[in-house]
Amino acid sequence: MNINFEGDFDYLEIFDENDNKIYFEESDGYWVKFEYDENSNLIFKINSNGVWAKFEFDECRKEIYYEDSDGVIRDDRKHIIIIDGKTIKLSKESFEELKKQLI
Repeated sequence: MNINFEGDFDYLEIFDENDNKIYFEESDGYWVKFEYDENSNLIFKINSNGVWAKFEFDECRKEIYYEDSDGVIRDDRKHIIIIDGKTIKLSKESFEELKKQLI
């Protein structure tokens, strides 16, 4: 873990063993916390104002899901169905269309 102080504590930064910033604080008390997955992808952040965002990534490290405290959601995750023992991955749009046809 690395801790960096700048000047007369204008700000504080704390990094994890992978050099990912996990905490930031300004001298006025404003702070941000960060969380990462095993591939160093940012998966969650929250600040002292209560503003947050969470992220999910696929195996290629491409962002597939985003949600934040303002209610914004982007969902590009694949939906999985199993038919006769075969696994099928569908996009959100294809999954929704299939659901309509089955109802």
